[in-house]
Amino acid sequence: PTGNGNTVDAQLEALYRTILHARFRNFTSDTEVSTNFRVVMQVILLSFEPQTQESAAELVRLTDERRVSATAAATVQAVVTPLGALLSNVTPDSGHLPITPLHISFRDFLLDKERSGVFFIDSDVAHHLLARVCLEVMDRHLKFNICDLTTSYLFDDELPELDKKIASIPSLLVYAC
Repeated sequence: PTGNGNTVDAQLEALYRTILHARFRNFTSDTEVSTNFRVVMQVILLSFEPQTQESAAELVRLTDERRVSATAAATVQAVVTPLGALLSNVTPDSGHLPITPLHISFRDFLLDKERSGVFFIDSDVAHHLLARVCLEVMDRHLKFNICDLTTSYLFDDELPELDKKIASIPSLLVYAC
């Protein structure tokens, strides 16, 4: 506790609310801005591996595209760039680095409806969305002999340049699998 009776958690939550309301003015639960915010933050907060801006945009693009305005990359940028005080790697030149909350309490705050209010991210909805997107990615991109091997009669350590062939599998497909 601090000297004025507020806990550190309460002060952090007040800071989170202040930043979110300042960055997303007139945010209500049923606007285009809130829809974009939720889809992007679902991908960032609830993916099983941290996503880069590029991979987050690809996952966002594969969600119900009628729910996401503009292009997926622009949508991700519009949501994450103003949150540089709360998320890492959100500048345009850091698009290849994973986006993560600077403090785990920000994630916890957004996943708690009572604490986050209109900024609430429903983890059940997010997991359903991500599972559907991953199944769609696998349905579109998995194929027999994805590494174009000339034979299946050799052990992995006998295959020339297997690492290069595996590396050519798109990272979004690897994540989905």
